[in-house]
Amino acid sequence: MRKYEEICILSDGLSEEAVEAAWTEAKSEIEKLGGKIHQDGPLESPTTSRAVRTKSGGQCMQVVFDLDPSKLTALRDRRKLTPSINRTMVIIAPKRIPPRPVDAEGDKPKEDTADVVAE
Repeated sequence: MRKYEEICILSDGLSEEAVEAAWTEAKSEIEKLGGKIHQDGPLESPTTSRAVRTKSGGQCMQVVFDLDPSKLTALRDRRKLTPSINRTMVIIAPKRIPPRPVDAEGDKPKEDTADVVAE
């Protein structure tokens, strides 16, 4: 299993119920392929900077999930068949680097801490 992050732009002009139904369907596709969803929700930017499939806007949604890499192509193919999704992008989720610990004085990082998370 590998952790992925997906951003979807849903069609413009959908009602709140239609957006919720489309997003629930999109998440269920991940679960049907054996994935596990960690977090999901809307993004701040509700409009696109240029037309996508002749659409000028839409609701942006994001989901972070685990999925077997061999099933990623199947997920992308299913997204192409969903009419309520204008565009989608799936990337390998970036590793989050934890903040460096601070010494007792509160102003200097400890000398022996690493910046990179070991795998």
